[in-house]
Amino acid sequence: MLQIDAVEFQKCLPNYLKQVEAGEIIKISSQGRVFARLAPEQNDAETAQARLTLMRGSVIVGNILDPIEDTKWNADANHL
Repeated sequence: MLQIDAVEFQKCLPNYLKQVEAGEIIKISSQGRVFARLAPEQNDAETAQARLTLMRGSVIVGNILDPIEDTKWNADANHL
């Protein structure tokens, strides 16, 4: 993550925007204090897909629809 002074950011704005477009996150500071962060826009669908991909292999999937031990399923009896 790159941290630059606001004056430097203003001088070289097009170059820094190209870096952000390439995926870089830039912190903008004034007198050594960070007051803003410029980050690339994220596609919500792609972000969700990436999270699911990271979880792949760590989640146990089983049959949650069939009753245990072949007994008759009656959870909704007298409720319809």
